[in-house]
Amino acid sequence: MIHRDGELRNEEYDLLIELSTYLQKNGLINLDVIEVIKHQTCRAVEVQQNIQEEEHIPTFHKPDKGYIWEHCPNEALILTTGKQEAKVSPNSSPRPLRIRKRMGNTDLMLLAEQVYWLSEMQVGSIQTVRLPITTYYADKAAEYALEGLLPLGLQNDPHLWFL
Repeated sequence: MIHRDGELRNEEYDLLIELSTYLQKNGLINLDVIEVIKHQTCRAVEVQQNIQEEEHIPTFHKPDKGYIWEHCPNEALILTTGKQEAKVSPNSSPRPLRIRKRMGNTDLMLLAEQVYWLSEMQVGSIQTVRLPITTYYADKAAEYALEGLLPLGLQNDPHLWFL
């Protein structure tokens, strides 16, 4: 399983196809590659029909986390944060993550469920992190490296210092 933070570039996809072919000759059974897209996604609302009211005007609420639905073939939307965890404003509705399956045979909804549970695995925080840890920690590591905030002596160390 490979989680790509954002969309794969064409040359990355071509390399993964080549790598997959090589690895299959050496025993790889399945390689799943998904893009975890945090931008360009709509907001989510829960619609409730008020049948008791004369005008039947629906009401809109912020949904709770945990909803997953198929957006289109090979794409799913996942609410990894919910109504109590709005980062922008208490009045804003949550922004779902969009995942896009680019390679592999695993069911899209199973992949989406895995991404959801990986977003719940953030260590050291009582607040849910929107991204799965597979892309969240990599994103943070890159951000800290660009800002020169790596621990002393690790600037040229090839090991993953955050594990």
